[in-house]
Amino acid sequence: MMKKFIALAVMAVMIIGSAITVNAATFYDINDVPWEGAKEYINNVSALNLMVGDTDASDRTVFRAKDRVTYCEAMQIAYSILKNTETMENSTYETSKWEKALQEAHIPEWAYPCVSYGLENGILLESDLGIFMKEAGVNREATRENVAVIFGKAITPLSEVNPAADLGFKDKGEVSETSIPYIDLLSRLSIIVGDDDGNFNPKNYINRAEMAVIASKTYYKAEELKEELASKAETFSGTVMLTENGALSKTIAVNENENGILSTFAIAADVPVTNEEGDAKSYEDISIGDIVTVVSINGTVISVVIDYENEPVENTEFETQNN
Repeated sequence: MMKKFIALAVMAVMIIGSAITVNAATFYDINDVPWEGAKEYINNVSALNLMVGDTDASDRTVFRAKDRVTYCEAMQIAYSILKNTETMENSTYETSKWEKALQEAHIPEWAYPCVSYGLENGILLESDLGIFMKEAGVNREATRENVAVIFGKAITPLSEVNPAADLGFKDKGEVSETSIPYIDLLSRLSIIVGDDDGNFNPKNYINRAEMAVIASKTYYKAEELKEELASKAETFSGTVMLTENGALSKTIAVNENENGILSTFAIAADVPVTNEEGDAKSYEDISIGDIVTVVSINGTVISVVIDYENEPVENTEFETQNN
């Protein structure tokens, strides 16, 4: 899954870039915030279309910065960040696959896409759905710890998680052991910080102002990390001269068309392979005579495009060394 995500992230940076033009909403209650600095983040997430307000009884647009965030809202915001930054790990998930579980958990229909995405990509487990709703039509408010886990898992493909992490917060003993690596990740990326006393307050509910801070920081950090990944990518185009099939991989020898250099690449089964039109292919479809474009990072193949598909011929076995 990580290779697929990195390939999509690299292509997104190379093809269309990340510049967007947005306008922030004007909230009637913008001065009703837990702390003065929250205004900047609230305006920012509104401009990025990550969080929106609603209207009050007088038909005024309000943000309600002090209101608590629900689990469905937290997952929707994380989903919007991945979608807007074009860093979704797998955008081909099927909501229908999870519909029964969503219905049984009383997840509102508007949240089906984001929760389905979370389930499909390991951000959520089916067992997590039990905390989303108190009952049908009644959302449960999210804690700081659980929101951090959702966001940490969402951006895990962008940065390494340390499974043996040790948090620096004074109240780290109140954090569940399984949550520590993801809270550590957000802390290392400066997405979350402790309070003035050095506490994380994991069991506290998170309000919309705090959520605006996390969402804004995560958005820009995702953009930054995506570009870093793209800068490490190497592209190699040429004709497939030899292939060797493995149990769950295929090694190919490619002759670069411009200078005649022969290089070998090991293509794992989960590496995304497409044709020029973007149709999904498999590493098994690559054969001698095909013209391919291979993208790799640090010697690991992350995507292959079959630019020209030759008539399949019998594979030739050969001794290989990874490029």
